[in-house]
Parts: sequence; structure tokens; C-alpha cells
Amino acid sequence: GYLEMGDSLYHNAYVGERLFFLATGPSLKDSPLEKLQGEHTFGVSGLCAWTGLPFEPTFYGLGEAMQWKRWENMVPGGSIKIGALEGRPSKSGWFIVDRRLSMPLALGHWGPHGEEYFWTAGANSAVYEIALQAAFWLGFSQVYLLGEDQRGTGHVYEGGNQHSLVHASTIELAAQTCLREYGKGGRALFNCTPNSALQSIPYKSLESVL
Repeated sequence: GYLEMGDSLYHNAYVGERLFFLATGPSLKDSPLEKLQGEHTFGVSGLCAWTGLPFEPTFYGLGEAMQWKRWENMVPGGSIKIGALEGRPSKSGWFIVDRRLSMPLALGHWGPHGEEYFWTAGANSAVYEIALQAAFWLGFSQVYLLGEDQRGTGHVYEGGNQHSLVHASTIELAAQTCLREYGKGGRALFNCTPNSALQSIPYKSLESVL
């Protein structure tokens, strides 16, 4: 049936806990992901197409229309599925949040406000944007990014094309909004991706976190 995030028991259910967000950058191949067994993890987009992931992510997110078309049927069955769609239509087995194209993170908008939750994302949003807003709404106190290369070098899964860096400045502005809101909420946000081009979120090595 249709899962209503705003009415669920998941709001602030993970206060005091940490989450590892897994993007799709090729640096994941060199990350000790086996050490994340038993941790809360959040996968997005085409991560489900990569056969090297040693576990099913706790959460999985899709946001762009192209992502739904390509990856929806490949998302691991054991993951808690959080999707963003304009108008918030019903989709069986998913928590659906309303995607607000007119309220991009890059312009300072922020979705999670109390129990109400919508996804603020412009037309050229990065995959981490849905995960960081969802993680905040879920109550996670520390969030760490992995695979957030942002260097236009493709993806960790086979068949992943190189992506454009045209919107790098927009991605940085969106990251600054996330960092600001996490700070205001007393949360910690770090990028654990080695040599990431994403500069706005402070770096911390995965080894030091684990």
C-alpha cells in the first residue's frame, strides 16, 4: 500500500545514531565497505546495479524521473524505500515525498520541517540531496558521505556514463544549505570521499570514523 512518511513512526526514529550515505562514484571500489556491515546505510540512484556492494542498504532513494524508469525494479527488497515525485502520487512499497522543483536547495530552501517533509530540489539536483534531507527528517545525528566524487568520472556500476560538471556550482550551493541546516540542528555532516570535488562539506577519513 501507499506509505505516508508524515504519518509514519520513522520521524526522528534515529536520533543519536549515524548514517553512511553511498553515492555512485567510482571511489566506492576502493572503500572498505565491508566495515559498514551492521551500520545504517543509504543508497541512491544506480547503486543497485553495482554487484560489488557487500550488503543491502538500510534505506534507498530515487528522485529524478530517469532514475525511477531505470532503477525502480532493481532496488533491493530489504531496503526502506524513500522516493520523491512531484504531486506525491501513490506508489506501492515506497515512502513518497513531494518533490518541490520551485524550491531548490541551491537557493537555500530546506524540506524537513517538523513532521512535515517535502523534497526541495531544482531541475539539476545531485543524488545526495534526497538522502541528506531524508536523513535529517529521520533524526540521524551524524551523516557521512561516500562515493561523492563529483569529478565527472562516471559511476561505480558497469554502464555508468560520465556525467557533466556543468552544474558543479549549483551542487556546491546545495551542499552549503545542507551543512548549514545540519549545523543549526546540532547534527554532524562529513564527506568521507577521498579526493572529492565537493568542497563545501568538510572531509573526514572513513578510517577515522570507524
